[in-house]
Amino acid sequence: MEGEKIVHVVDLNVVELTQWRALLRDLSARPEGPPHLRITGVHQQKEVLDQMARVLIEEAEKLDIPFQFNPIVSKIENLDVENETF
Repeated sequence: MEGEKIVHVVDLNVVELTQWRALLRDLSARPEGPPHLRITGVHQQKEVLDQMARVLIEEAEKLDIPFQFNPIVSKIENLDVENETF
């Protein structure tokens, strides 16, 4: 992702936030500054996605990283990648 201005990650099974918080910290330390980060999270429970969004938005704001979270409420096996807007 070196030098990229926009990074989009799709997490097909939102479970743990630790990896995304670490990524935010790493991106904020880039010499050229952080890219705009967009994370699309897929989970069958809206509450899990809402919690993830709150935590990551707060962390991104602290680190001054342009950030967008795109929640998709769905089971992985029901996900229609042809018609989803990632």
